[in-house]
Amino acid sequence: MDLKSVLIDGDLFVSYWTGTDLTILFGTRNGIIAAETRPAGNLGALLTAFTQRMTDQAGYQDFQPLRGIVAELVSILIPPSLLRACTNGVRRLIVIPDASLNVVPIHLFIESVAGQSFHELFPDGVLYAPSASAYIYACAKRRRSPPERALILVGDENDAMLFEEAERVQTSIRVPTEIITKRSELSKTDQVDLLYIATHGAAPAEIGGGSWELLFDDGALHAEDFFSERIKLARGSVVVLSACSVGHLVAGAAHELDGLIQSIFYAGASTIFAARWPILYETADAVFARTIEAISVEGVSPACALNYSIRDARRRPDLTALMVDSEASTFLWGAFALFGSG
Repeated sequence: MDLKSVLIDGDLFVSYWTGTDLTILFGTRNGIIAAETRPAGNLGALLTAFTQRMTDQAGYQDFQPLRGIVAELVSILIPPSLLRACTNGVRRLIVIPDASLNVVPIHLFIESVAGQSFHELFPDGVLYAPSASAYIYACAKRRRSPPERALILVGDENDAMLFEEAERVQTSIRVPTEIITKRSELSKTDQVDLLYIATHGAAPAEIGGGSWELLFDDGALHAEDFFSERIKLARGSVVVLSACSVGHLVAGAAHELDGLIQSIFYAGASTIFAARWPILYETADAVFARTIEAISVEGVSPACALNYSIRDARRRPDLTALMVDSEASTFLWGAFALFGSG
């Protein structure tokens, strides 16, 4: 299989390749529209500065330093030819970033210069994939029917807000669902087609190195738990990581990527919802819980479900009040991403 074979009418893919120069390749199932190569310039320094701003948990209180960084990144990453393609009848965007570009919300960068929200530009949603091969692999595993059995893991049994989120999901999805609180109870993961994890998380940059962590009262989950198959997932399952930063992928050797997302694909999932940087309780509940409800009850695709939930959350007065600056949208909503098949 190649990428063309898993694209559908209305899909636009954009792939980035970084090195001394930056190559941007985009097209549809009918073929390549354009391949542009341009000097990378100070892209690396801009991405480092962007990542530092997004991973600062107090960052949403002051967006002035972010404004210039985003403007420069947009000028490099969104050429006029790509913008024209995005506004020409596209229904779904598939983004395949390279290396440290995985931290940036390309769809919001497009929105910032298109004069339309990404919900309107891409009504069938936005997908991210660590690589073209990862996307093809996820599409081959994807189940077409809504989840039939779910498992919800709450990492901190003393955190009332996490439990409220878990109970909302359990009530709304209307399929047999169990809530557990111990890492040791995860032997059941291969028996469900929806795994929802509500906990605290961290990426290596936030914990001084090491690996990604999903934190629980009786320990932590790491990428190795999935790579080693200590944690097994049902083929084609949907996984929600309602936790800070665990969707943050970093560059490894030879343009490969390291991260929890890669390991969960390896363990069997086809669709993963995660956050690239720290998120607020209020936005996590509004986005992740509502997304799963739309998939399970309304039968919409995962990409459409995420699109709808972010659109609705951006209209809520209580969440709009958090947007103290026009750049706050990047922090509040750019973290949420769907990786894999949608």
